[in-house]
Amino acid sequence: MNWDAIGALAELAGAVAVIITLVYLAVQIRQSSSLVAQNNKLLDVSVANSIRDAQNELSRILACDQTVAEVFWKGLADRSSLSDGEKQQFDSLMYLQFSAAQQGLAVESEETMISLRWTLGNAGARHWWEEYKSLFKTPMQKLVQELTVV
Repeated sequence: MNWDAIGALAELAGAVAVIITLVYLAVQIRQSSSLVAQNNKLLDVSVANSIRDAQNELSRILACDQTVAEVFWKGLADRSSLSDGEKQQFDSLMYLQFSAAQQGLAVESEETMISLRWTLGNAGARHWWEEYKSLFKTPMQKLVQELTVV
């Protein structure tokens, strides 16, 4: 066997090694993409559960304490009619509501948008928002602006 034949065999072996490496990398990329897609689905479910938990927490608070529920409904109608202590309670409840909405915005939850529209349909909630909107991220501020202009 001469050196030309040995060189040709080495090039052939190198080409085969490159092809095997490319096939291996393609399989790894496909598996990685599949794992990323699965993780994204799990993340979406986790965020949806977190949003639902936040909304349920507000409902539990209102259902379990009639005084707090009265403050909530009174504050929705007219936040300025609340005493200082009632205002603190109402502000905390609104923070829960809008925090859940901000999480929902991240995953474009239609359920959250319906809830947010309803909340902003109340003068007391809009009054609260004007005072505390700086606590929320810009996309949330823009969304609320759009919803209150309509």
